[in-house]
Amino acid sequence: MSTSRSTTGVAVFTLLAVLDISWMIQVWLGVIDSSDAPPAAALAAFAVVGVVTLATVLPALRGHRTAAWVMAGSRVVSPLLADLPAVFLDAPAAIRAVATVAILLTVLGLWLTLPLLGRAGA
Repeated sequence: MSTSRSTTGVAVFTLLAVLDISWMIQVWLGVIDSSDAPPAAALAAFAVVGVVTLATVLPALRGHRTAAWVMAGSRVVSPLLADLPAVFLDAPAAIRAVATVAILLTVLGLWLTLPLLGRAGA
């Protein structure tokens, strides 16, 4: 059974995973102009990372340590794919703001899920 701290961390990771997947959907629907969007390969990788995170949420909460590590790893990879480049390159202000918040939430989520990473597998 997970603690409320780790459950909150997993909830943060779940929110970030949905955000990752939503970037691709927003580009497809034209909400984000294609000239402002990352390359298609980066968007696809971003969506895959989001799906990996979502796939590991329940096993991690049930105490599966490997799933917790995969979940945390996918959340570390996510900012490297698009958030950091968006912050440091010439992205529109709204995208930079969302990327900055995503980076901060990733750090918070990692701190909150530390108990899951250290627990023996179930």
